[in-house]
Amino acid sequence: MVNQSIYNSVLDLACELVNSSSAELTQNYWHAYQKLNELCEMHKGTSKDHPLQWEALADYTRNNKQALNIYLIAIEVATNLNLSEYVASSQLAIAERLLEAGNKYEAISWANKADENALRCSNLELRKEISEFLLVSANNT
Repeated sequence: MVNQSIYNSVLDLACELVNSSSAELTQNYWHAYQKLNELCEMHKGTSKDHPLQWEALADYTRNNKQALNIYLIAIEVATNLNLSEYVASSQLAIAERLLEAGNKYEAISWANKADENALRCSNLELRKEISEFLLVSANNT
């Protein structure tokens, strides 16, 4: 379970990022992004470290290579905390990024890993998202 204050901080910063994603608010976006990055780094390796913050940071990272590396951190933290739902969620996010970048077969591989981990959790919506991703990806071969 994620610490409520960390959850609220991540949620607030994510809302700020969404609300400032337009071109004229670029400075606000990067300010909020930097605050989220600082939050992640501050909690890294501590009892407050949680995959939610890392996945959120990766979600708002515009550079695909950097985002993929951050998702891997989220997976590592989730694995250490035995949070299969977060492992699966980050793996699906990697699959989505890879598909967007044109790496279809690698994307499907990551989605299959996500599917395996999602079977260990009770989040039916996540399991549905993964299944839909796999169906759409497989049909576009």
